[in-house]
Amino acid sequence: MLTSFYIKNFRLFKELKIEHLGRVNLIVGRNNSGKTCLLEALWFYESNENITVLEKILAKRDENWDSRNFHYLHHNYDVSASIKISSLPINPLDSSSV
Repeated sequence: MLTSFYIKNFRLFKELKIEHLGRVNLIVGRNNSGKTCLLEALWFYESNENITVLEKILAKRDENWDSRNFHYLHHNYDVSASIKISSLPINPLDSSSV
């Protein structure tokens, strides 16, 4: 069970830290506030960063798949910024990315 979650440079999240997840969590917010993006990040994380999940995420949103860069998945489409999705605590020296 995840007790915390961290997202950096994924879709509309420049950086998001959720430090206290419970057994049941309620995700609420206005339209286009990131609820689905959070679920996509969780899905990708739980798949052990399986590239097929990224393809499915893009396909569900009718976005083009471009294996050279995943610009639709990057915050502000900035492919120079590394995406980081992990459970907390994070290691600032860890440079894994999508």
